[in-house]
Amino acid sequence: MHVPALGIVGDARDGLAGLLAALPAAAPAARWDWAALRRARDARHPRYTTVIDGLLRALREAVPANGIFVGDQTCLNYWMEWHLPILAPRTFLYPIGSATLGYGVPAAIGAKVAQPDCPVVVVVGDGGLLFTGAELATAAKYRLPVVFVVMNDQDYGAIQYLQTRLYGRAGEHALGGPDVLALARAFGVDAYQASTPEALRPALEKALALGGPALIEVPVAIEPPWEL
Repeated sequence: MHVPALGIVGDARDGLAGLLAALPAAAPAARWDWAALRRARDARHPRYTTVIDGLLRALREAVPANGIFVGDQTCLNYWMEWHLPILAPRTFLYPIGSATLGYGVPAAIGAKVAQPDCPVVVVVGDGGLLFTGAELATAAKYRLPVVFVVMNDQDYGAIQYLQTRLYGRAGEHALGGPDVLALARAFGVDAYQASTPEALRPALEKALALGGPALIEVPVAIEPPWEL
């Protein structure tokens, strides 16, 4: 438990306004170690594979600078946190720290409604898609041009990774479906498969030009960048 040096009880808005009023007037100061930040940005984990690099490059090269990326909870998203270049403010929506499976699909739909002129691409795992995939019906009904990139390893891959490394064994993590392409088409959503990083960029470009929702299945298993 953290013991505060000075406890302040009060309404957040009133309290912050009071703190601001009590502070002396001064210009903001930043003491960033730019060299350290650059080293952290450029560093690559031993498990950062050519497949991961190719997928992230395809995402960045296919999506315009004002495009909005939405991340669910799948292993590629954990690498996106570190290594996907974000070129404009508020264009990377991701529930950092809360591990919210199922966040991606409805968040991407909301982003497209809020910013209809911005391309929206969501990266979600097959497990996360099972939580909120029925919202594909919403995207199809309103012809919302959201691109759903589904990383499909037929597994709760991050769960399996954690179980194995924490406990030396794993169980009840494997998934038995569904057929992701058939599921999308059942909702009236165009669906393609990109089985390699090289295939992802043209699939994204095709989907972004469609004018309606599209789903791209990427049948790849990826390990997260965690050390336990």
